[in-house]
Amino acid sequence: MKQIFSLLLILGVLLAGCSKPEQQGESTTATTTDFKTTSAALPFSGYWLSESYFNDIKAHQSPQKSQEGSEDVFVVIPDSTLQHTMMVWNFHEGSEEITVLKKDNAYQLYEVVGDSLTRPLKDIKIISPTKIEIGNKAFVKISPYAKPDEKNNPLILEEILFKGKFSLADGNEVEFKNNGEITGLENYRYYQPAID
Repeated sequence: MKQIFSLLLILGVLLAGCSKPEQQGESTTATTTDFKTTSAALPFSGYWLSESYFNDIKAHQSPQKSQEGSEDVFVVIPDSTLQHTMMVWNFHEGSEEITVLKKDNAYQLYEVVGDSLTRPLKDIKIISPTKIEIGNKAFVKISPYAKPDEKNNPLILEEILFKGKFSLADGNEVEFKNNGEITGLENYRYYQPAID
């Protein structure tokens, strides 16, 4: 009887020892895939413009000249992970649907195909509250006007190039607002610069 009890005890210890690593492996797998299904707030949500484009537009004041050689130029980062967005190229094309995911303390852009996340595309690094890097490209945060029903179509040039008060030769003041309105320029009430 002692031998049977000892044999059962040894078998029980061996089975418990064998099942423990599998359970730990399953737990690790669940943790690593969990970030693809768990929504998390994004502290850097908002409108992000390529720093090179931003600097070029300030220096040259020419959307056409600033657009040359600027591929990944604009992205809207949503309020939380798992929301779809896209990268805008040269203001006339866009990427496939992408989403931001948070894994541990790191952020990445993932490609979205149908209902599936396929692969990580680029890492996102927060430099400051107004600057991030996506891959090896720097982006600056801007605050353009966007109609409530057109959040993904903000008025970028109105914000970074035209917004402000200007004096005419006759001393009158003209104001260009970031929402596309004009005041003080005779019968003109709205303006719309061509970004592409």
